[in-house]
Amino acid sequence: MKKYSLLFGMVIIFSLLLTSCSKEKENDSIVYNISLTATEGGVAFFENFSGMSIDAPTGSYVTAVAFPDETYMFYGWYLAGSNIPVSTSLSYDLLVEENMVLIAKFKKLDNAPAEMVDLGLSVKWASCNVGATSPEETGTYYAWGETVEKDDYAWSSYSWWDNRMDYLTMYCTDNLYGIVDNRMSLESADDVASTLWGCGWRMPTHAEQDELLNDCFWEWTMLNGVYGYKVTGPNGKSIFLPAVGYRIGDKYYNIGLSGYYWSNSLDTDCNNNALYIVFSGDTYGWGHFYERYVGLCVRPVCE
Repeated sequence: MKKYSLLFGMVIIFSLLLTSCSKEKENDSIVYNISLTATEGGVAFFENFSGMSIDAPTGSYVTAVAFPDETYMFYGWYLAGSNIPVSTSLSYDLLVEENMVLIAKFKKLDNAPAEMVDLGLSVKWASCNVGATSPEETGTYYAWGETVEKDDYAWSSYSWWDNRMDYLTMYCTDNLYGIVDNRMSLESADDVASTLWGCGWRMPTHAEQDELLNDCFWEWTMLNGVYGYKVTGPNGKSIFLPAVGYRIGDKYYNIGLSGYYWSNSLDTDCNNNALYIVFSGDTYGWGHFYERYVGLCVRPVCE
């Protein structure tokens, strides 16, 4: 009787193993279709695949690559029906979880509307913000290291944030915050001034903003009805920085009361942050409080 019981038990275990293998094969056989398209101004393709549509098993990754034309910039990867980019990197590793249509969007490069103002410092400063056409205009808000305007400024929509793991995927010097790559300043592809204006324009470094703070005379004033600071350099020439406020989520804060301007430098003390200038009517200096996903304005520099 024991012999038959043992044999019966072995049959049950073998059956369970077969069922498990069958389920694994069934899951492995699930494939989804990923379609790729591009707007005017560039091309997009799947790395290591031909064609603009592929079938891939669930749980796998496919890499999409974008190339902008000479007079265009890459604006971001978008899923069909969404106006929030899933990535602004030229190369994007997509996790296959469902049928998807991935769109590579391109935007024609703007001619920089700014003049180069020589304040007598190590670099020349732009006369207006990125996205503006005059010194008093606000311009456009950007999360640090992103080159597109968004409807929602949050960690969940930030290009260098992994929502599943809750850590940074780029520009990190401490494994407490994410994947360490020891990049402490933005690469040109992630510098909105470089990508939109070109011609040598870029975001200022921490040292260049520090020079602006310490070697210039700051005066709270109004230009064409807009509050901000007139910043006068050692040679007597000046620029105007409007009090542009900032963006979190889909809301605007402190417009007309304070100004916040990104540098291209990571805050190495807290990698969730980057360095920026902050000012109000009675003070100006360095800011460390707002995190990288927050939308701030950019005042470029040029050699």
